[in-house]
Amino acid sequence: MSCNKRFGLIFILGIFASFSFGFAQSDPSGKKPVTQTYLIRNATVISEPGVVQERQDILFKDGIITSLGKNLSAPPEAAIIVGDSLFVYPGFIDMASKVGVSNPPTIEKPKDFDSSNPDNYLAGIHPQISVLDHLDTQHPQQAEWRKLGFAMAHKIPMGMGLLPGKTAVLGYTQPHEPMVLMDDAAVYARFSTVGGMYPANNLGVMAKFRDLFENAKLLDIHQTQYASQTGVRIPEKNPVLESLIPATDRKKALYFETNTELDIGRALRLQEEYGFKLILGGVTEGEDYISTIQARQIAAVLSLNLPEEPKQKADSTQSEATQILSSRVSEAYESRLALAAKYEKAGISFAFTTKQLSKEKLFTNLRLLIEHGLSEQAALAALTVNPAKILGIERTAGDIRVGKLANFVLSTNPIFDREAQIKYMIVNGHVYEFDIQKSDALEATNGVEYWNYHASTPAGESSGNLAIWRESGKWKGEITIDDPEKPGQKTIPLEDIKKSATMLSFGFSLDSRDRKIKLSVHGDVTGASFNGTLDVMGTERFPFKAKRTEKPTT
Repeated sequence: MSCNKRFGLIFILGIFASFSFGFAQSDPSGKKPVTQTYLIRNATVISEPGVVQERQDILFKDGIITSLGKNLSAPPEAAIIVGDSLFVYPGFIDMASKVGVSNPPTIEKPKDFDSSNPDNYLAGIHPQISVLDHLDTQHPQQAEWRKLGFAMAHKIPMGMGLLPGKTAVLGYTQPHEPMVLMDDAAVYARFSTVGGMYPANNLGVMAKFRDLFENAKLLDIHQTQYASQTGVRIPEKNPVLESLIPATDRKKALYFETNTELDIGRALRLQEEYGFKLILGGVTEGEDYISTIQARQIAAVLSLNLPEEPKQKADSTQSEATQILSSRVSEAYESRLALAAKYEKAGISFAFTTKQLSKEKLFTNLRLLIEHGLSEQAALAALTVNPAKILGIERTAGDIRVGKLANFVLSTNPIFDREAQIKYMIVNGHVYEFDIQKSDALEATNGVEYWNYHASTPAGESSGNLAIWRESGKWKGEITIDDPEKPGQKTIPLEDIKKSATMLSFGFSLDSRDRKIKLSVHGDVTGASFNGTLDVMGTERFPFKAKRTEKPTT
């Protein structure tokens, strides 16, 4: 190994750098295609949950589905997508996404600021502001979620306070030509306050909401009278109340973010009083309200961000108090995982949100819900037809029918299978193709998987070998690195290995001058290539790449 390589790793250790959470992009560039007409040939099509048709063709042009059926004739200009052995699903729709959304600008408090009666904007009450005004359509994570099956997203605004703004629905297509389906999908509401001003507690929050809704209704009546009668004074211009009128007269929904069962109860009380269309967002609990939600036909959005499985379970070796605590924790965990199945059983129309969810946990968590009683049909509905209906875009999206948007997920296996990999994503007719791995490489149940890695730092280059294998159902591994204390390399075991067809992460520890240095790696797998980052103790990050090899390199 060259002196330059050796200096590179020693430099990393000196500044306590380690392998970090970074995601490389393997999506195509999205350049303008040579044709706008495509034919998916001979695929298994799941046009909607529970409807499976084999050996089907799908013809789409200019982003719209034009024909479905067997043995369709291909127009001369059509590009053929071979669908043999592939499964075609409607593109997923993510509810309440904040990817690419930034906070609205803050304003300074005036010198005569009255905390008991603050300006609406200062108090986070500005429903007239659109999330599109603060959305980066070129944010790289949008391509990453598209790679996982999401064709569209319902975007919600950032910011503190009760009413941060209006939501919107857009497609995850070309960054330079964002596809906005709805620029005013719903009013986003929260039981959240801005510190140091009214409302500052739960009673104040409920009182403020009631005051806003009542005044919006009065302004609506005043505007109607002014438009139809003479002798009526001109209504006041109030952007906040005007933005709430579509909600109070049921033309637009209120998307209420809920963090607790208490939040659900508050939202339901307000809905009962004012009769608005309610979408309960981010639901993680509230089993006792299921019957009320079902009776009022209220839409719900369940969080896919599930808790970690408890490490400690009740057993006879524990004290009585510890056993009780462990049992309660386990019961809460099991109840959380069974919540979606209970919503399905009650007949509630619910969708999913990936807000606060790590991308690598998407399908793992979906399978966990299925293992806890949720049917695969209901899981697919919560990703497709249900969010389309909740958002009012079912005429154009949510399932696969002639005349609808060409939004598809093409996978190698049924989408909830552990070995399923997404081969193509099609959004508004734009085709994105991804590399896939063979299943034996994915599981690596026989033999060892070898990788040769290369890391770059400002001080030089480092390289070595990785070895990963399965043992007793768990991933094991080791890495060779430059020895920081003497010439040559040393082999260190890997820790906390997570691996899928598209992702690899692991950590390891080094002892250097009486210090234990923690390092971790996280990145994307595309075929036989790994592209990620190297992070030491969260202080520095560097590129980390690897190639799969037949055997370790010397």
